[in-house]
Amino acid sequence: MSADKKPRLVKKNSVLANILKLEIIKSEGLAHNSYYLSDENEAVVIDPRRDCEIYTQLAEKECAKIKYILETHRNEDFVVGSLELQNVTEAEIGHSNALPFKYGEHNLADGESLSVGNVKIKTLHTPGHTNESLCFVAYPHGSDEALTVFSGDTLFAGSVGRTDLYGKTAQTKQAEKLCTSLHEMLLPLGDHVLVYPTHGAGSVCGHGISGREPTTIGYEKKTNPYLQLGKEGFVQKVVNEELVVPRYFRKMEEFNLNGPPLLSELSYPKSLSLEAFEEEIQKPIVMIMDTRMPYAYAGSHIPNSLSMWLEGTSVYPGWLLDTSQYIVFVLERPSDVETVTPRLRRLGFDNMCGYLCGGMTAWTNLGYPTKK
Repeated sequence: MSADKKPRLVKKNSVLANILKLEIIKSEGLAHNSYYLSDENEAVVIDPRRDCEIYTQLAEKECAKIKYILETHRNEDFVVGSLELQNVTEAEIGHSNALPFKYGEHNLADGESLSVGNVKIKTLHTPGHTNESLCFVAYPHGSDEALTVFSGDTLFAGSVGRTDLYGKTAQTKQAEKLCTSLHEMLLPLGDHVLVYPTHGAGSVCGHGISGREPTTIGYEKKTNPYLQLGKEGFVQKVVNEELVVPRYFRKMEEFNLNGPPLLSELSYPKSLSLEAFEEEIQKPIVMIMDTRMPYAYAGSHIPNSLSMWLEGTSVYPGWLLDTSQYIVFVLERPSDVETVTPRLRRLGFDNMCGYLCGGMTAWTNLGYPTKK
């Protein structure tokens, strides 16, 4: 489901549906899932994305107050939207006390609890993917039986979190930690517990993540290949996996530790006349990103421009470009700026200067140089 469309209401079994409301908000390309959970006119958002209007719209729809914003860890593959959402809601931010975050009100330790309406949310410290990784377990008020767990990058459908982010020399130790977290912290919650990870199929945060959604502890115990192994086999399996670390990860870690700039502090890409566009592209720090379909780019494009079709802008710029890059766009339609801007901002690209008014038609009609 497109992240830019209205999110789908996810109803669980009848017991859970009567206790809380849960919405999954998907960010396409990144395979990122964030969650809006509410009960009794209070809500919590877990691992929000940077363009956060969707959460406030959900809260307004049900007259709820977003009370908490929780982060499962310092995410590596997208700019977390906690500060952005707090700026418009005054909700309190919670994350692990195992990392010196420069923002937030709650530095959570293992076993701490928060309440949202009649639902208790308990913190589990589950190191392995990262040392500060947390999972959040939801319980009905007054009950010790867990209903659902927001597992971050610790447990995925059909997979587990990657363990190589501290480097290959530390990976064996991280894999051992992850195995312990899974078997001693998560699996004992109970086979019935619904599992909601921060990523789905296609994410680079784990190997071979499946598209099953949601999954349960019991289903993963039976089918997840990583959970069929003892500690030695588990460690060997994850250490032998080769996963690419995209270049933008380091910037995400910096943003998500210190807090990214608020979007209100950034300029929105503006429409540029041919003269203004030509002036911009003469600057050595500026590159042209052409978001038309590849066949249109192949037919005619501005020299030295980069072909990055619109659907590809959700993830590939982070693999190819430095996040400090200044960008101007050639678009198929002026309205495409409303799609490409939030997608690039989720990856930390904040230096988007503008787009060519009239696109390639205007450029070609006035006899400007083109390539095929």
